[in-house]
Amino acid sequence: MESKNGGSWSKYDKFVGMLAVGLFAGYFVRPTEAAIVAVVPPLLSPLAVWLPCSLFIFALAGTTGLYTAILQTKLRDSEQMGRLVVQRVS
Repeated sequence: MESKNGGSWSKYDKFVGMLAVGLFAGYFVRPTEAAIVAVVPPLLSPLAVWLPCSLFIFALAGTTGLYTAILQTKLRDSEQMGRLVVQRVS
């Protein structure tokens, strides 16, 4: 399975990969954990105070679903997916 750019990662791919690794490091590295803890609660605390618990969880789930759907539509290569479906069928 060959990609359009010869299988190499773009700058965007490398950035997102490093960001993911950095966030995973938050579980193991105290300074990274402290940075994440410093950013997330100020963003979510107002919602947690103003909304009932069920609506707060629904808002988080809805946000996650929305950005996942947007990322999938932006990053999916429909031509390559079509080729893969044709290869599986034949």
